[in-house]
Amino acid sequence: MVGRIYRDIAQDIKRRSADMLRRKIEALHISHGQSPMSSYVTVSIGVTYTIPNINTSSEDLFKVADKALYQAKNDKT
Repeated sequence: MVGRIYRDIAQDIKRRSADMLRRKIEALHISHGQSPMSSYVTVSIGVTYTIPNINTSSEDLFKVADKALYQAKNDKT
């Protein structure tokens, strides 16, 4: 049960951190006249975390983060 609570808290922290970064970037109102989505730069952020061990690599972490990025783009969050 404690492991599950920790994962839920970690997930919430990741989401809030990514959302805060996204909002700060969008608040800069960097012009992006060529975009069909917005006249300002917007971002999609995918995040993940892991507890390193002998069986994982940085490439594994990037693959998971990349998957999260595309999920964020699909969710438009």
